[in-house]
Amino acid sequence: MPRQRSSTWIALAACPLCFTWSISAMATPQVDQSFVFPANDGQVDAITSGASGSAYSEAAQTFTVGRSGILTGVDLDISDGVNYGYPGAEATAEIRSTSGGVPLAGSQYVLSRGSELVSSLPSDWTTLTHFDLTTGVPVNVGDILAVDLTYTNAPVAGATLSYSGGYSGGAAYFSTSYSNNGAFQLLGLPTDDLYFQTYVQVPEPASVSILVLAGVGVLSRRCWCQQARWKSAVFRDAAVACQRRVSKRGNSIGAAAVRTC
Repeated sequence: MPRQRSSTWIALAACPLCFTWSISAMATPQVDQSFVFPANDGQVDAITSGASGSAYSEAAQTFTVGRSGILTGVDLDISDGVNYGYPGAEATAEIRSTSGGVPLAGSQYVLSRGSELVSSLPSDWTTLTHFDLTTGVPVNVGDILAVDLTYTNAPVAGATLSYSGGYSGGAAYFSTSYSNNGAFQLLGLPTDDLYFQTYVQVPEPASVSILVLAGVGVLSRRCWCQQARWKSAVFRDAAVACQRRVSKRGNSIGAAAVRTC
C-alpha cells in the first residue's frame, strides 16, 4: 500500500491543553493624589500666579505618587482668570522634577504640560480646573513630582490659586523672578498646600485564553506534533505537555505516537 501524505487533522480525544497569556490593557485614569477644597472649610488663602513681561510668579505643589502607571492629567483649584486683553492667554499646568522634595526651576525639568484658556477659568475657588497632559508621564509609587502653574501665548496673564493645609505628601511652593534667582521656595509653612488632584492610568492585566486541543486518539504516520514543532514553539510546548499527561494516563498508543516526534 502506498504511503499516505501526513495530515494535520486530529481526532480530539485525550488531552486538551489550555494556555493563557496576559496582555496589558490600559484602564481609565484613576484619581491618585487628592487634596480638594473641603465643603465645610470657610477659610482659604490665595496666591496669584501670573506673568507680566519678563517678570513672573509661579505657584507649585509637590506630591508623592501613590500608583504606578502613567500620569495623564491634573486638577488645580484656580479662580478669577485674568487675560488683560489677551484672549489667547493660556494657563499651563506643568509637571516638574524635584530634588530633595523641592521643585526644580527651568524648562529642562518640565516633564509634561497641559493648557486651558485663562478666560475659561471658573470665577469661584471651589471648582477644579482639569488639565490633560500632552504627554503621559511614567510614574512609580513613591516618586515625588511637582505641578506648577505658568502662562503662555500672552505677555500678561494671571490667576489665583487657593491653598490651605493638610496634605502630607508634599507642600506648596512659590517661584518669582524677583527673588532667589527664580528658584522655588516654600510658599509659607511646610504644611501649606494647593488644592489639586492627579490622575494615573494603571495597566490592568487582561487574560486572553487560547485553547489548544491536542488529540492523540487518531494520528497519521507523521504525527501532528512534528509539524507543530517546526511551526511554533508554543505548539511544541503543547506537545511536550501532552506527552506527559498521556503517559500518566497510561495511553500507550498516544504516548508511542508522541514519542515518535
